[in-house]
Amino acid sequence: MAARTARDLRPEINNSFNRTPHVTVFEGVSLERPLGEQIFRIMSAPIVDEGKAIGVVQISRKGLSAKEAGDNFSPGDLHALITLGLALGRIVMVWQGPIDNAYRQNHHEMECR
Repeated sequence: MAARTARDLRPEINNSFNRTPHVTVFEGVSLERPLGEQIFRIMSAPIVDEGKAIGVVQISRKGLSAKEAGDNFSPGDLHALITLGLALGRIVMVWQGPIDNAYRQNHHEMECR
């Protein structure tokens, strides 16, 4: 889902993710929660800088059952996630220049030693 979101620059909600074939690596992240929880609901939005995906932000709802995982995500929830993705893209755009320049400066100084 993350790869598709980045490739297509398209946000998405899936409120039946547990029935969708997917890599289950994130179900294994317990964060001090019960083992065996599944991701039942997930939404995904691209982080965009200058029209290109530079990342993806996702929020999921896990549980041992659909009821325990909570309510379905709504279009309003997705709109909020899209807004977050756009804001993150702007933050990266603002900070990327100084960080890259500082890295290049430090790397150049190390080569000159």
